[in-house]
Amino acid sequence: MSREEKLAEFVGWAQQLITGDEKGQAQIFLDRLFQAFGHAGVLDVGGQTEFRIRQAAEDGGGTAFADLVWRPVISAMAAARRAVGRVRTEASARIRRGLRSFYRTLELSGANPLKDSHAALDAAVLAAYGFSAKKDLLAQLLALNLAVAQRIEKGELVTPPGIPANFPKPEGLISDDCIRPEVQS
Repeated sequence: MSREEKLAEFVGWAQQLITGDEKGQAQIFLDRLFQAFGHAGVLDVGGQTEFRIRQAAEDGGGTAFADLVWRPVISAMAAARRAVGRVRTEASARIRRGLRSFYRTLELSGANPLKDSHAALDAAVLAAYGFSAKKDLLAQLLALNLAVAQRIEKGELVTPPGIPANFPKPEGLISDDCIRPEVQS
């Protein structure tokens, strides 16, 4: 069955059986949606339903719930960022004329691990935000910013920047291979 057929089948199923009971049907709906896109199911691809989010005291404290958190997107961004760091570290041993010279290698033709690792990082970030590389990125970012501002204005929950609360093993997302300026004495 093609993806279009699976999605059409899902839409028919949802129209017939989903009544809008968020508490009783959200998880089933999400699992079937993932299946329509060719995945085994939400849990099989690392998704978590009813993800608990501890709210900051200044936001009233307590716990809020996200219907779905799909961690592989976050992990993919972290892995791509680490790959850029590895390539940069390996190349910096060969190129000793500073960061500008290092990034000028992007202009060279042919195989380029730095260019490839940056392209993978770009793709992971685009996927995480649901953006398309074929559309105007600034317009997509501004639309997202407007949507978040509208949610805040309505008093709705928004995801803050940074590593999501309760992310398992957040240390796997953090590295110390950043570029540091040389200390001048």
